[in-house]
Amino acid sequence: MIASVFGENEYELVAVATSLEACSDAIELNYGCPNKKEGEKFGMTIGRDPDLVRAYTKAVKDKVKKP
Repeated sequence: MIASVFGENEYELVAVATSLEACSDAIELNYGCPNKKEGEKFGMTIGRDPDLVRAYTKAVKDKVKKP
């Protein structure tokens, strides 16, 4: 099972990913979700910023050992 997670910042992403690590085979960081309300900063908002993608992915990879 692949767990697809999202959050507004690296702390939320890490928290969700680590909580799902034990019950999933892999973690997907959802940086492409277009469904958001105005002002929310997740999904495509993160995915359009290479610096955020790099930082948030590194933060999760530092804590989660699943692919």
